[in-house]
Amino acid sequence: MNDNDFFILLGTELKKLRSKNNFTLKQVSDYSGISISYLSAIELGEKQVSLSYLRTLCEFYEVELWKLIKKVTI
Repeated sequence: MNDNDFFILLGTELKKLRSKNNFTLKQVSDYSGISISYLSAIELGEKQVSLSYLRTLCEFYEVELWKLIKKVTI
């Protein structure tokens, strides 16, 4: 798996978490401080998410970072 594939899969999982919990991009943005447009680009795999932002998103979705990474890489 190359980096691009990883970030596409990661974005897909983040979008699933958001949708599953019925959160809007605005709600996630308000909590995380990440702009709505950047969050959307992350979910679409168009932008790479930093570890710092990823930790914040995992905190918001109440999912452990290692579990998210494991799910994406298996």
